[in-house]
Amino acid sequence: MPDTALVCTSGHVANWHSGTQTQLNVPFCEKCGKETISKCPKCQADIRGAPNRFNPAESTPPPSFCASCGAPFPWTTARILAAKELADLRDEIAEADKPIMKTTIDDLVGDTVRTPIGITNFQRIMGKAGPVVRKLFVDCLAGIVSEAVAKALVR
Repeated sequence: MPDTALVCTSGHVANWHSGTQTQLNVPFCEKCGKETISKCPKCQADIRGAPNRFNPAESTPPPSFCASCGAPFPWTTARILAAKELADLRDEIAEADKPIMKTTIDDLVGDTVRTPIGITNFQRIMGKAGPVVRKLFVDCLAGIVSEAVAKALVR
C-alpha cells in the first residue's frame, strides 16, 4: 500500500513517505518556498505517495490528478495555465493556431482518446514554430503528461 506524498503546490516532492517518515515533513518547499500539501485541496484525500520500502528518484513527478476525485493538483493546474499563457505570448505561433494550441494542451495532459489528436496538433503547430518554442512547451508540460506523450512531444 502506498504511503502519502508531501508535495509543494509547484509540484516538488518534499517527502514520498510523509505518513511513515514524518521527521522529513516540512511546511514549505526547500526549492521554491511554496506551501507543501499532503491532501487533495478539493476532496481531502491523501496524495498517493510511494509504496513502502520504495524510494522513487528525485526526478519522479508527483501524480497530476487526484485518484479519489479526479481533480487536477495545484501543480498540474499551474503548468496548464502557464502553457496556455505561453501560447498567447509566442509570436512564432500563428494567431489562428493559438486557440488550437490551448485545446491541444488539455488533450495532452489528460491521457484520453483525444491524446493522439493533441500530439498531432502539437507536432503540426511546433513544426511551424520551431525547436526553441517546442522546447519551451515541453519543459512547461514536463511532469504532468504521460511518459509516452512526453516522448512524442520531443520528436
